[in-house]
Amino acid sequence: MKKKRKIIICRLSGGIGNQLFMYAACKSLAIRSDAELYIDSYSGFAGDASYKRVYVLSNFNIKCKYARKIHFPLMLKIIRRIRLYFNNFKKLENRGYIFQSGIAVDRNFLELKVNRNVTVEGYWQSEEYFSEVSDIISEEFKVAQNYIFSIEYLNSLALINGINCVAVHFRVFKDVKGNLSCDYYRDAINLIEKNIKNPIFFIFTNDIEFFDLHYSNLFISKTIWKIGNLPDIEVFHLISKFNFHVISNSTFSWWAAWLSNSKMVISPKFFKPDGEGTWGFEGLIPDRFIKI
Repeated sequence: MKKKRKIIICRLSGGIGNQLFMYAACKSLAIRSDAELYIDSYSGFAGDASYKRVYVLSNFNIKCKYARKIHFPLMLKIIRRIRLYFNNFKKLENRGYIFQSGIAVDRNFLELKVNRNVTVEGYWQSEEYFSEVSDIISEEFKVAQNYIFSIEYLNSLALINGINCVAVHFRVFKDVKGNLSCDYYRDAINLIEKNIKNPIFFIFTNDIEFFDLHYSNLFISKTIWKIGNLPDIEVFHLISKFNFHVISNSTFSWWAAWLSNSKMVISPKFFKPDGEGTWGFEGLIPDRFIKI
């Protein structure tokens, strides 16, 4: 009789960047453990009243199955809390529910091979979690073949026709303490101009009014294009087409740059341990990114 494979359920939540990190870590764990990967695309979004995030990985070329939905949010919360409590008394390899402790890279998780069915929850924001299967991740994180791009996306893509095009991402948070300073972008622009002749800056932001008010002076006398009115998934894939990147403290632009063939990725190096715009913890920023 054929032995039944173990199952790993990846509980997703958050925006595009977070979902990609979660999936990548669980995909690597599933391959390492010879287990079958399932996605919980429901419970992590059921109570998201603040941001109203939704599952978006259906727009990517991922290969997995989906866990059964339970249409009782309160029951889900109760079961989750009970499982989390009792798993505190077990070794990592014996847990049926694995929850990331802290934000820095978890060295124990890197070596983990599960020996039973398990649900995995956490942000897992480091390429170290999936470095052994990075080729698989790069392939699965391409746009799904059945996705139909908008005319606006195709027109924007046609503008990126030179090696001097630079994607600059401005992530604006509700909590302004999470927003990057003008100094970071000014230093990044200066570094770009030292390495690229006549750069063209393409501006990507979730709040164009905030950009115009707080950051636009950085680009006086410079050639820029503002990209807007596109779905997030199209903005994400558009950023991944550039050769040069200035990312924000956002997993959205982190992943877009990681998936590109970028010749230079400039990243902020500050440390923010919690709240909106959390950034700079151990394992997050790859060595090849230029930190300023």
